[in-house]
Amino acid sequence: MFKDVLRKKGLTCYSLAKRSGLSATTIGELYRGKRDIGTCSFKSVIAISSSLGMTLDEVYRECMARSPIPSELNQYFWDVDAKTLDLVGNMHYIIPRLLQYGGYKGFTFVWKSYTYEEIKRVAMESRNLGPKQAYSLMNYFRLKENQMAYFTKRSGDWR
Repeated sequence: MFKDVLRKKGLTCYSLAKRSGLSATTIGELYRGKRDIGTCSFKSVIAISSSLGMTLDEVYRECMARSPIPSELNQYFWDVDAKTLDLVGNMHYIIPRLLQYGGYKGFTFVWKSYTYEEIKRVAMESRNLGPKQAYSLMNYFRLKENQMAYFTKRSGDWR
């Protein structure tokens, strides 16, 4: 979260506001969680990232409050309590499950909640995709079958 990043960098809201040229109100709202960095203009996020010495991807990953899984998607996590899932720590479980069973709402949630690189990494590393999802992700990310764990043979594999 934004507050944690400022603490790690040893900055106050006031010092970041001065460095970035943004208003102290804007920085304060981000710090208190009243505003999400995803709602800021691109120009503001660039100013924040350069002031923090971080890339845009790092700023979004570190500062964006990730929404918990919406209640209408809980049904796709029949084997666990969806409220206990950590969107970062459980991404290798959440992304394939929602892409395979979540329909349009699951698909939309995945693409709003995770970065391009996170989804690509899961596409490459996960064996828990369905065939349609595996082929779709392979084509979208322009991967080859040998780059995706889904397509690699394992002993006792039925494919």
